[in-house]
Amino acid sequence: MAEREKSFIPGAVLIIIGVVFLFNELNIFNFRWRYLYPILMLGGSALFFVSMFTKKEKGAIFPATVLLILGLFFALRNFDIFSFDYYFYYVQDFWPIFLVAFGSGFVALFFVRSEDWGVLIPGGVLLFLGMVFFLRNSGFIYWQDFADYWPVVLIIIGLSVVLSSLRKKT
Repeated sequence: MAEREKSFIPGAVLIIIGVVFLFNELNIFNFRWRYLYPILMLGGSALFFVSMFTKKEKGAIFPATVLLILGLFFALRNFDIFSFDYYFYYVQDFWPIFLVAFGSGFVALFFVRSEDWGVLIPGGVLLFLGMVFFLRNSGFIYWQDFADYWPVVLIIIGLSVVLSSLRKKT
């Protein structure tokens, strides 16, 4: 019985892929790779989410989240749903979305495994850097705005040192 269940999913996937390519060859639907790969990413994400909930594999949340964010980004971009003036068609423009996706994957992994605090550090760093660079590439943040306020970083570091020294004394 278990062998039937294991072969059902790959068989169903092959049937769906075959129907998609048949429709493309018969010009019923004109599938282009540009429109197909975001849907495949979203489908892969859905499969990881299903395996997470059915098989209780908590680690599947990481690839599910990464594929979900990347699939949504590329679907919104490729189907012309993005309302930005800039469309992110070159890798040098959209690379920060990979940082956002992997950072979100680490944060989602923390929400599923709350005892694993170590994943918050790379998750937070990747998410923060990805959002900063993504907003810069989309034209919302300019580096010149930060150039005037760099001493704020020194103030924040100094405050953290002072507060940590006060905590130790009490």
